[in-house]
Amino acid sequence: MLVYVKVKKPNRYAVKIISWLIVIEGLSNILMAVLPQFNFPIEALLFNYVSFFELQKITNVMVVFIGMAFMILGRGLFKHQRSSMRITFVLLLFTLFNSVFPSLFLPTFIYTLIMLLLLFIFRKAFYVKTPSSLGPHQWVALTAVLLVMVYGVVGTYYLRAQYHGLNDWLDALYYSLVTYTTIGYGDIYPVTQNAKIFTCSMIIMGVSTFLGALTIVFGPMFEKRLKGVFNMVSRLNNMEGHVIIFGVNAMSLHTAKLLAKKGEKIVFLDHDPAMLNDAENEGFKVIVGAASKEDTLLKAQLPEANAIVCGSISDADNLLVLMAANAVRIKNKGAFRIIVRIDEPEHIPFAQAIGADEVISPSMLMGDCITKDLV
Repeated sequence: MLVYVKVKKPNRYAVKIISWLIVIEGLSNILMAVLPQFNFPIEALLFNYVSFFELQKITNVMVVFIGMAFMILGRGLFKHQRSSMRITFVLLLFTLFNSVFPSLFLPTFIYTLIMLLLLFIFRKAFYVKTPSSLGPHQWVALTAVLLVMVYGVVGTYYLRAQYHGLNDWLDALYYSLVTYTTIGYGDIYPVTQNAKIFTCSMIIMGVSTFLGALTIVFGPMFEKRLKGVFNMVSRLNNMEGHVIIFGVNAMSLHTAKLLAKKGEKIVFLDHDPAMLNDAENEGFKVIVGAASKEDTLLKAQLPEANAIVCGSISDADNLLVLMAANAVRIKNKGAFRIIVRIDEPEHIPFAQAIGADEVISPSMLMGDCITKDLV
């Protein structure tokens, strides 16, 4: 689902221009990284963009990734997507830093700065919101983490000869994580000037970005989950006079909707979370667990309930839940009613004998209805 907001017409033209400029930036980044591999004298033409040969190889790899990302994001910008604008903004900030370190490349610096200003000025023109389980700040944080991880791993691998104890990609990943998380075991360390400069750039870019992004991404997730758990526990602990329904199927959902219209509070029980999704989507409270166990029934506050409906399509499961519910009623001196669905007529006497207050047989009811209509 996309959410649209009306935008002034001049801004639409600005968005198209920005989109094409971002695509051009991506294409130019890729060319700047690829042409030197074919002995094209781009360094002389671009004022010695990177003076360190080893660092130039690292920069080239990063520039290719960023260039490809810009070309993909240009399509999203053309469609006024807000998430594309935010990710592009982060990549432009990274490109701005890359144009300064290890030596200033003025054309890229000026072009990137202009693009950042344009995105900021026309930010309200990117009005299309794409649905996502993550918020915009979390997407930006994840993009930043991915960039600094790629930067650190690729860079340390290319400079592995200039690090003590760094031999392969796994070592590069390990060293990057140790550096970004500020653990610093000391088993891998830079031994040359270039390696030390690169490690400094990792620390400057990575530590704050890595730690801050982790907080932004995972903080709201944990907060939302904990809040949901506490709210559910609070609602269930304070619940009384409700109706508990075991089993999720067309008949039990229809029954729940009719009861809800009369003001009854409904709680569904089932051991299968996938089955409970249908009930949860209808707005009913759900509890995952085996309804034939006393702990699960007490968790649903059965002693304080008005009734429990054993509404599974399986007679065996309904009878097991009936026995457990009757045991809870006797033990806690509860006043709730137990209503059981039984499909096989021969099981009805057994259900009545072990505590069912009312037994409903869909097959027998259907037969009675047909008979009344025909006779």
